[in-house]
Amino acid sequence: IATYPCMWSLHGHQCGRHIEGEKNSIAQHLRDFHNFVCDEEQMTCLWDQCDTLLQRRNVARHIVTYHLGVKVLCKHCGIPLSRQDAKRKH
Repeated sequence: IATYPCMWSLHGHQCGRHIEGEKNSIAQHLRDFHNFVCDEEQMTCLWDQCDTLLQRRNVARHIVTYHLGVKVLCKHCGIPLSRQDAKRKH
């Protein structure tokens, strides 16, 4: 699994720690290093000035898909797909 610098920004500073480009690893990193606790159902993504409003439970998936551009390859035809659930539908 490839690693990427964390671009989560708070008070104008980006984290910069390297994280694995996988949803569970990113969610764990957000909890461990960014006190990722949100009482609200929706929140704003703080990844590199993104400002997208989304459901808290989808933040890690949003980062993997939109910010890191991680693709999942179909093992049958080799087409790159955006997420595991897209691969199952394909």
